[in-house]
Amino acid sequence: MPLGINLNGERAGAFSPGPLLSIGREKGKVKLTRRQREFLSKFVDLYREFQKPLHYTQVARRLGIGNVTAYEMLRLLEERGLVTREYVITGKPGRSSVLFYPSREAFILLRQTLLDTPIGREWEEARTQIIRTLKEARERDFEGVMEQLLRHLPERTSPLLFMADLITAVMLILHRLRKMAVEQDFFKQLRNLGLPGEKGLNALAGLMFGLAMAERFNWSLSQALLRYSVKFQSYLAGMNKEAKEALAEFTGEIMQIIGI
Repeated sequence: MPLGINLNGERAGAFSPGPLLSIGREKGKVKLTRRQREFLSKFVDLYREFQKPLHYTQVARRLGIGNVTAYEMLRLLEERGLVTREYVITGKPGRSSVLFYPSREAFILLRQTLLDTPIGREWEEARTQIIRTLKEARERDFEGVMEQLLRHLPERTSPLLFMADLITAVMLILHRLRKMAVEQDFFKQLRNLGLPGEKGLNALAGLMFGLAMAERFNWSLSQALLRYSVKFQSYLAGMNKEAKEALAEFTGEIMQIIGI
């Protein structure tokens, strides 16, 4: 019987972490390679998107990897207590299908990664690059920048850099809507983005959702924004104060450059 999914994307009631797998305890702490952690993060994103357990072939297809690779990685993560399998009876007598979903421990591990995210060289380089790109593109009215950011968003493995790219893309969408003289409801919400830290970022998450539901958007862009807004809120909920402050400051900078 399917279990519910809570606001963090977790499968309600699924897998309670035991003492040997607790992230908060040094003994038995789960350690993953960068490749394993990136796979887990993408698998969790897929689970949030579909809101149900997934077959390994679905995972392989969406991540652009081989079926064997996807299955072996899921099996490895299952051994670490980060993925749980369930058997679903198919239409054929005596046949069942194996589906996978993230354990509660997976969400704890990924949230801890966000809490531990430092604001260092990678962030400064990405921030500088985005600002430079915007300034250089200002003369041509930022043509092509939004599309490029959205196209490369799925490749971002750093939550902080993902959010920076998404924030920039949303600001460019608003800039385009303003030029089209779209109804002003969206722009009334912009004053909330001036709120300090997390409050302003939460207002931005709500704005993304509103944009996704706007009828004037094409379907594919609306679906992408809806999916990304959920991911944005999930990342924001687990991010440390330093990262939130950096993102809030960054948002103010790009709003000024774009002229919103």
